[in-house]
Amino acid sequence: MAKSRILKLVSAYDNYRNSTLNLIPSENVLSHDVLKALASGMASRYSGRPESYGGAKIFQELWTNVEELAIEIFHCGYATVLPVSGHIAGMIAIDSLCKNGTTLATIAAHYGGYMGYNSGHIPEVMRMNVSYLPFDVKSWNIDLPRALEQLEKDKPSLVILGATVFLFPHPVKEIAKIVHSYGGKLIYDGSHVLGLIAGGCFQDPLREGADVLLGSTHKTLFGPQGGLILTNDKDIAMKIEQHSLYTFVDNFHLNRVAALGVALEEVKIHRRFYAKKVVQNSKALATALFKEGIPVEGKKNGFTRSHQIFLNYGKRGTEIREILETNGIISDSRIRLGTNEVTRKGMATRDMSEIAHLISQTLSEPNSMKVRRQVRMLISRYQKIRYTLNS
Repeated sequence: MAKSRILKLVSAYDNYRNSTLNLIPSENVLSHDVLKALASGMASRYSGRPESYGGAKIFQELWTNVEELAIEIFHCGYATVLPVSGHIAGMIAIDSLCKNGTTLATIAAHYGGYMGYNSGHIPEVMRMNVSYLPFDVKSWNIDLPRALEQLEKDKPSLVILGATVFLFPHPVKEIAKIVHSYGGKLIYDGSHVLGLIAGGCFQDPLREGADVLLGSTHKTLFGPQGGLILTNDKDIAMKIEQHSLYTFVDNFHLNRVAALGVALEEVKIHRRFYAKKVVQNSKALATALFKEGIPVEGKKNGFTRSHQIFLNYGKRGTEIREILETNGIISDSRIRLGTNEVTRKGMATRDMSEIAHLISQTLSEPNSMKVRRQVRMLISRYQKIRYTLNS
């Protein structure tokens, strides 16, 4: 009987990641029910609007139910689950709201803004000019007085808020007011914080004035990788629908939509308690890390109000990431740490001091077998995924 080398690698990958402490803020863990939907026969099927494929009646009902769940959870008028990623969701929204040659104002990548919205990436493809909102590194947020002054002067057609390093709510209400005064539009990219928004523990961008809320669905929102776009504006919703199929997506992965629907059912049940726990854990972890002498950003405002903690190691990011992984602690090269996955596995504020101490020990003793054993012992206590349909 032939053995698959690829399947062996898949198994090895799962075994390895299950033996590590994952603190990457842009990842989460999927429940058994979500994985079941993701692995369904829908993975090889097509559908669309208007429907041109036979055998899709059940999926059409499912698709409607998933969008209705998103509308209910985010208290909005319209939702689309067509984007296959948060990045594609951003492109669809930009294309629906702006014409080529217009100006986009956003946060520079240097200050934690999403690289995709910065010069040379999506704006280049869509022939847009880019300007950057003033940023205050001490508060790790937009410098509101200077930003309002710049917006009043330059009047960019589109402003995108939201970030990759996203510690604190953005001043949506104030920026929306001035952007709308001259006829501009405001997009809020909530890729990192959609789960916190759903749980009422961060901010409510659509009620605060954003024209569109969008994001990826696999970070604090614990669904499969994919995208979501939400709005209260019927005309914008129609444009988004029109600008999606056969422009930015064709097969939008029916199994992904089904898996997202299951995840949204889980979110509907647990959103407030889960989001609250995530934020509590991130605050506790940030405070404990700071006490350990770790360079935690955002001290002026209490380090964080989201799932994220930002350790500012400058150009040493990749080095620090590799050191942490030697003892089974997984981060990214910016050294953003997130509590979204460990919270879903049941960890609480009492565990955050232990994690902070393990990080500190790892940085001082990179190849310590003792620390690696302690990390494994901590992980072994939290193997069950919480906040599911049956928990």
